[in-house]
Amino acid sequence: AQKAGVRKFDRVAALNGSKLTGQLGAAVAAEKGEELQLRIERPPKAELSRIGAYEDAKAKAMAKASASGGGAASPLRQMALRLKRIMEAAVLRAHPEWGGSRVGDEVQ
Repeated sequence: AQKAGVRKFDRVAALNGSKLTGQLGAAVAAEKGEELQLRIERPPKAELSRIGAYEDAKAKAMAKASASGGGAASPLRQMALRLKRIMEAAVLRAHPEWGGSRVGDEVQ
C-alpha cells in the first residue's frame, strides 16, 4: 500500500484497468505475483478534514476515559445499564423481599 501511494482513507477503484466490484482481497489474490496497477480515488480535502477532526475527537474521548480509570462506555452499553436499573427497580417494587438476594449487580 505504501509503495502504491495508498493513504488511510483512499478507495481503490480499479485494479489492472478493471473496476473493482467485490473485495480487494479477492482481486489481489487472483493477481498474486504480478505487479498491480491501481487506480485510487482520494476523498476531497474538506472531507479528509472532517474525518480527521472526528478521529481526533474520538481518540481524545477514549484517552480521557482511559485516564479516568474506566473504559469508554458506548451509548448502547449505557442504555442497556439504564434499562437494567429500571427493570430492577420495577421488580423490587413488586417484590421488596428480593432486595439484595435476587436482584442486584451480583445476581444474574
